[in-house]
Amino acid sequence: MGLIVQGDIGPWTCYHHPGLRTVVYESTSPKQPPSRLQVHQRNRLRLAAKLWQLLSPAQRAAWETAARRAHLRISGYDLWTAAELLRRPDLPDTIARQTGIYLPRHPDDLPP
Repeated sequence: MGLIVQGDIGPWTCYHHPGLRTVVYESTSPKQPPSRLQVHQRNRLRLAAKLWQLLSPAQRAAWETAARRAHLRISGYDLWTAAELLRRPDLPDTIARQTGIYLPRHPDDLPP
C-alpha cells in the first residue's frame, strides 16, 4: 500500500504521469499577474461549482449516475462542469437520451 501524492506539497509540485513514476519538481511563482481571460475562466469555474452545490442531493446523484451509465470515466461533477464551461446546452440532453436519466440544469428543475 502506498501514498498517492498529487498537487503542491510545500515547495514541491507533484503529479503522476501514466506509465511513469510520480514526477516532482520545485514549485515556481507566476511571473505575471493572471490575465483578464484567466480571471474570467476562474470565475466561471467558481460559478459552476456554486451552482453544483445548489442542486439537491438527488439532482447531483442523477448527474453521477448518468456519467457512470454513459461510461464517460468522469464524475457527475466533472460532467456538470463541462456542460457549464463548454456552454453546450445540448450536452445534458444528449447524455439524457443516451442514459434515460433526466439531468437538471438548475436547482428548481424538475423531471418532465
